Order: sequence, then structure tokens, then C-alpha cells
Amino acid sequence: MADHRQCSLAAVGLLFFTGGLVGAAVALVLAPQSGRESREEIRQYARKAEGSLHDLTDSAGDVMAQAMDKGREFIKEKQRS
Repeated sequence: MADHRQCSLAAVGLLFFTGGLVGAAVALVLAPQSGRESREEIRQYARKAEGSLHDLTDSAGDVMAQAMDKGREFIKEKQRS
């Protein structure tokens, strides 16, 4: 049950992150500034988003590793019984 909640939290985090990207892209397109300034803002945002995405994938990998460990422990316990 706890693993299911963790996956749901990861999904919500990913959806929140994606919504932020879409919102930022729309804001930049509609912003009253020069193309050069907009491109620089997009580059900066992309760098930040890349870091956030790496953090998210690392945390998803950790959750998956924990789930696999628990699964292995469960199988070992059932084999002993």
C-alpha cells in the first residue's frame, strides 16, 4: 500500500512539473520582450528543468530499488515458509 502511494506521489510530481513547463512556455511566448531575451530565459529555464528532471528520475529510481528489495525479501520469506 505504501509503495502505491509513493508511485502516486511521483506521478503527481511529474504532472506538476509538466504543468509548470507548459505554463512557463506559454508565459514566455506571450511576454512583451525581445526574442533574444525570451531565448535566454528559455535557456535558463531549460537548465533548471533539466536539474529538476534528474532529481525526479533519481528519486523514482530509489523508490523502484526499495520496492525491488521488499519484493525480494517477501519472496525469501515465502520460500522459507
